[in-house]
Amino acid sequence: MKFIALYLLPLVLWLGGWGGKSVQAQSSCQTSIDPVYWAVDVNAHININSNEEVSLKRDSIINYLWRDGGGFPASFVDAVGMDIGAWNFINTTNYPNLQRLDIYTINMDSSFTSYVFACNPIISNNKLMIVHEGHTPFYPSGIDSTMGHYLEAGYTILYMNMPIIGPNTGPPSSAGFLHDGMAQFDSPTLNPMKFFFEPIARSLNYALSLHTYDEVSMIGISGGGWTASYYAAIDPRVRFSYAVAGSYPNFLRDPPCGSGYLGDYEQVTTEIAGSWTHLDLYLLAAHGEGRKHVQVINQFDPCCNGGILYQVYENHLKDRINCFNKGAFEVFLDNTHAEHKISLATLNHISTINCGSSVVLSSPAHNYTQGYHPILSSDTITANNKISNTARVAFDATNATTLLPGFEVTTSNCGSFVVKAGKGCN
Repeated sequence: MKFIALYLLPLVLWLGGWGGKSVQAQSSCQTSIDPVYWAVDVNAHININSNEEVSLKRDSIINYLWRDGGGFPASFVDAVGMDIGAWNFINTTNYPNLQRLDIYTINMDSSFTSYVFACNPIISNNKLMIVHEGHTPFYPSGIDSTMGHYLEAGYTILYMNMPIIGPNTGPPSSAGFLHDGMAQFDSPTLNPMKFFFEPIARSLNYALSLHTYDEVSMIGISGGGWTASYYAAIDPRVRFSYAVAGSYPNFLRDPPCGSGYLGDYEQVTTEIAGSWTHLDLYLLAAHGEGRKHVQVINQFDPCCNGGILYQVYENHLKDRINCFNKGAFEVFLDNTHAEHKISLATLNHISTINCGSSVVLSSPAHNYTQGYHPILSSDTITANNKISNTARVAFDATNATTLLPGFEVTTSNCGSFVVKAGKGCN
């Protein structure tokens, strides 16, 4: 019954306007911006004004989440199940580059337990991607294709869900609409909000103890997008973070395009008046040498956080981050579909951001015409095989003249070309 209810959640969320977007179906809210939003003093919602304030704000958020005084988690997972074969949609049939699937168990206070699935690739690019589901696990939200995208690109993946969602468990009294039942566990020494982030921190701690990765990134959809913004804000180890249909600042949840409803437990407690806001979290997620936070807005999303209201704050936030000269913030507007998902357009756009992370998994005889076929450090592409996925790697093997930034081509014998990746990518 639990999983049946979870499958019905997309309808519930759409009807109820989860996140305050109850009238998002109105085309005017998807394609235009009411003057009431332009009148907002956006800078008043950004509480970070210098590089020095960044660490202070991050520390204050960490102390808020782990109010028992323990600070950001330094511990590892509680148990590891090695080579479990398969789980749900994660198997070698769906993902040919999956060598081994492990499961991590994270036990927390008040009988909350989370499970993280570590996907180890056969051919690795030495990078790690955290993939985070939203409130509706196993729903067609593009997570399966996202997993395939990054596994075939050679990433090690940590796949996970929100508290008491999917395989994760909690005390029976925590049940309720989405996460509202978690509020009752709040005490002077326990903030239930930590249950959203502790599994990520501890599983990442463990993964990094096993191997030194060149890069850690994170992508999430819906509630997982909210999680990606928030977690990247408190853990600068995450270099690239991608929040898809995840959140909007509270001031954009008012009418005419919002109902004033802020969402469930974690959404309501995201912004702390006078301390930090969603915009502060976006800024913290973006701040740092070589870091970038990308907010993906599905313009015609029937569920949550769509439209073009991001334009009200986008330039204000970019200007503030540019003043720090550390990190970058971007909004990618995906208008290629009308679904609540991570789309191929979004994945291809992300690939242009960190193209240096690509690897090739196929022999030169492979036909590079569609799908997920990124480029390894070096690979020989014959003149008969052209890479036509221009958003991934624009390469014409006939003349070898068109490449994305970060790739170079040298001619070799027999009319083939050697493609080298990893140069000059941002």
